[in-house]
Amino acid sequence: MKLLKGEWWEDTSIGLPLYQGILGKIGTTDNISIIDTLVKKQIVDTTDVTGIIEFSSTFNSTTRLYSFTCVVNTKYGAVRVNENL
Repeated sequence: MKLLKGEWWEDTSIGLPLYQGILGKIGTTDNISIIDTLVKKQIVDTTDVTGIIEFSSTFNSTTRLYSFTCVVNTKYGAVRVNENL
């Protein structure tokens, strides 16, 4: 989740599209849904991830902090992820 889209020179197509698709969109329920979709896509496109078991997110409009928690299934077992963007 810390790799931004276009940041890695070997493959500029991977990474979270923070500048391309997230900044400027936070604030409404519809936009939070768009951000959730982008975050979930980044997770399932990660090598060895086989799916998302649980996912929840929050947005604090005062601090403008988007947070999510999820349980991800990998070929090695389930992993809990907590991130703030």
